[in-house]
Amino acid sequence: MFIDLALKEVERLTMRRGKAQAAAAEGGGMGEEEKQEELQEQWEEFDEANIQSERIKERQEDINEIETLMTEIHTMTNDMAVEVAKADSKLDQIMGNARVTKEETAAANENINKGAEYQTSSMKCT
Repeated sequence: MFIDLALKEVERLTMRRGKAQAAAAEGGGMGEEEKQEELQEQWEEFDEANIQSERIKERQEDINEIETLMTEIHTMTNDMAVEVAKADSKLDQIMGNARVTKEETAAANENINKGAEYQTSSMKCT
């Protein structure tokens, strides 16, 4: 958008310079010194417009580079979110396995204790 505006300004100044040169060639009522001053002003405006156009192009390139970097960061962030979700799922699975192992260990300890009680009581009976 900025580039388009700058290019239109350069085009406008180019047309203005062309008209001034044509008028100067026809002897449009100005003295030679006035014609030279007018042409000099137009050249300076044209040069300034070219400089501004280049600056705008450079800024647009910077903006494009920033947008590319932002896209890369967004992609990396999404990839990290996927990896975190996978890790979270694995952690949930590990916690579930630990809970089941704890419950099974408690049940096994209870069975061992019952077996020990049974063995002790059966030894007393004999």
